[in-house]
Amino acid sequence: MFARRRDGSWPVWMTSNQTSPLNQSAGLCRLEPVYAVHYNDYAAHLQGAQIAYDVGVQRTCWQVQSLTNRMGDAGTLKHIHGQYRSHVYLSDVVRPSGRVTGKHLDQSGDNVVEIETWATNQRGQNVMPGTATVALPRRP
Repeated sequence: MFARRRDGSWPVWMTSNQTSPLNQSAGLCRLEPVYAVHYNDYAAHLQGAQIAYDVGVQRTCWQVQSLTNRMGDAGTLKHIHGQYRSHVYLSDVVRPSGRVTGKHLDQSGDNVVEIETWATNQRGQNVMPGTATVALPRRP
């Protein structure tokens, strides 16, 4: 939790590559990096979020796992792209999904499928639209 300074004021939240006072107990100031917004509700509130929120790349990892689970051991994830459209607050439920939009031979001769991806939270918001390219083995 953030604590008031000795003069009664609240610490100012600083911009990237800086730190901000996070805990001032017993006259000591412990500094926390700006990524405190990912685990501290007060820090997230100072940045305009309701509560602490996820680290965006975590969502990409969920989408990668979803895709690799479906393509199997013989497939290769060649490309993935996602846009972080809104915060995913701690305790949100996120469901990654996708739909095949095309299939073709790519420049290296691999059989690939193009996939439209998304991640939907419990409020029905698409919090990470994106695309992926997966190479699949040829059928015998």
